[in-house]
Amino acid sequence: MYGEIEPRFAARVIMAAPGKGEDPDGQAGDFYPGLKGSDFQGMTSDAFIVTGERDAHPFFASRATWRSDAFTESP
Repeated sequence: MYGEIEPRFAARVIMAAPGKGEDPDGQAGDFYPGLKGSDFQGMTSDAFIVTGERDAHPFFASRATWRSDAFTESP
């Protein structure tokens, strides 16, 4: 169901979403190629985005705010 909209849901909950696709550092982009395609500009549904203020890991991105991109980068 990836990429499809389920019309029965009025809102979505996104927990610890990956950040922008161009940001994975080091081997993270190689080990998890799906991270490279993250783009939040097309989010049109209401969403409750959950992330922690210490939810950062240098293996994925050097930016501490990487996991909050779903909130800051969506329209």
